[in-house]
Amino acid sequence: KPLHDPIAYRKELDGITVDVSLQWCSDSYSDTVLGYANSIRTIDGGTHIEGLKASLTRTINNLAKKSKTIK
Repeated sequence: KPLHDPIAYRKELDGITVDVSLQWCSDSYSDTVLGYANSIRTIDGGTHIEGLKASLTRTINNLAKKSKTIK
């Protein structure tokens, strides 16, 4: 069950386009990640997926610390 509408972002630079779409759901305890590189699905993840997860986790943790939600 989605908690909100999808968050979508697109950036184009030097002929390279990056699209990211995120959505959190209340009825799931695991993640579903669909990664693509050069329009080909990367079923085993990859550095682009690991980088996204790391930066997203870091950003959410920093925001939570700033708002004193966590220490």
